[in-house]
Amino acid sequence: MSYEILARSRIGAFHRYKYLPNQDDWKKIYLYEKSWKTWVIAVADGHGSSDCPYSQFGSKFAARVFCDTIREIYNSSTDSKEFTFKLTSTRLEILPKDIIKKWKGEIKENFYILSNSNQHTINKEENDQDIQKKYGTTLLGLVFTEEFFLAMQVGDGDIITVYQDETVEKVFEGKKYFGVETDSMASKNAWSLFSNEIRHFSPENRPLCYMLSTDGLSNSYVDDEAFMKVSIDLIGWYREGKLKKDRLYRALDRISKLGSGDDITLAIAIDKELT
Repeated sequence: MSYEILARSRIGAFHRYKYLPNQDDWKKIYLYEKSWKTWVIAVADGHGSSDCPYSQFGSKFAARVFCDTIREIYNSSTDSKEFTFKLTSTRLEILPKDIIKKWKGEIKENFYILSNSNQHTINKEENDQDIQKKYGTTLLGLVFTEEFFLAMQVGDGDIITVYQDETVEKVFEGKKYFGVETDSMASKNAWSLFSNEIRHFSPENRPLCYMLSTDGLSNSYVDDEAFMKVSIDLIGWYREGKLKKDRLYRALDRISKLGSGDDITLAIAIDKELT
């Protein structure tokens, strides 16, 4: 089993018009130092509102912390069974709490740097919760091997699986949000807002493809059916040798311009042996 991961983040058409930075970020790692292969992908969408002026940093930290936390668990495991057990037994509370704690630590350090560089006027009335809100972001995280995947999500966005018969499924149907409202890494008791799903499968029925995307992508389509077809189209591009980073970049640019106008980040992992 060998997956190729392609990821791209494109500043939204509306953000370019307003001279705003891209609030999205992503990270991928491939763990192969031990006897089993593991892939990790994280995609985050900073809120970008006036209340969250540093959310481009918040999304960067969220993606990095998720990948680094999974790496720590991988490195501390002696075999794949122990690795799977650790993820399974901690995914409901310990793992989300650890991710949030580390994310808050990154924010505290970054806020200190910004404060000392005169990029932020210190308000002595601000508490930790006020500061964290300035970095508000969502998070999509995926860990997968040849035997299982673990998906985690806080806030909006989508994690899609495509199986060998080209059945397309959303891992989480997700909550219904109104307007720009969404759950956040900066929410009170944010660890409790994580959705998570772990699925085991046989090598013969492993997913052909995984796709993670911020809501700027899904909001650019008229309905879920049209949006979920994107994964099938991308697999087709890959089979034809056309799914290069520059083409993906241009496609996201066009989708944002004709659709939501929002930043769009998309990461896709395709099983090279099955395509």
